[in-house]
Amino acid sequence: LIETSMLTLVNYASLVATNAARHRLMAGPDATLLEFGLRRAQGPDGGVSASRYAYLGGFDGTSNLEAGRQFGIPCKGTHAHSYVQSHRGFEDVGDSRLKLLDGTACPDFIALVREQMAVLNGIK
Repeated sequence: LIETSMLTLVNYASLVATNAARHRLMAGPDATLLEFGLRRAQGPDGGVSASRYAYLGGFDGTSNLEAGRQFGIPCKGTHAHSYVQSHRGFEDVGDSRLKLLDGTACPDFIALVREQMAVLNGIK
């Protein structure tokens, strides 16, 4: 019984960290790699531990705020999905300014989103 428990703990950590390290090797040292797997992780602490193992394997940050709090992993790329889902469209957003971490603001976030959507649509 102890062997099974130990293998379960080691195998999962090894799986995530090894895959993260492979991504790092392929992307190179200058690429920014972020982990966004919280919703797909399994188990009661799967998301937090997966974020930790991905960071140990070479990723630069996570969208998992709890993993960032517990382990000091830089948090990046996260936003409140409930905020996005509470709007039916761009016209529902009253204030199009977006405050950035450095204290400055993006004067028209909606225009920025539309511009990026046009770029992405042009790639298809």
